[in-house]
Amino acid sequence: MEDTGVLFRLSVGPPLHPSHDLGEFDDQREHTIKLPLGRTKALVLKLERIIVSKKAPGREKDKLVLGALSDALRAIRGRE
Repeated sequence: MEDTGVLFRLSVGPPLHPSHDLGEFDDQREHTIKLPLGRTKALVLKLERIIVSKKAPGREKDKLVLGALSDALRAIRGRE
């Protein structure tokens, strides 16, 4: 087994579902950023990919947060 340096996977909710249009969990590493978490750093999915995952299923609960996520992405891009 390849050592990826991942100590654990922190997830809120079920594993990635095919309807999220993200593919396999392990394929998402290139779409992550490292954020400080205590004395270590956590790999966190980039906001662009989170938005893709919320658009794909078309669920009402996902649609409710898309505006806020898109606004946050525009604000981040405006600072770059």
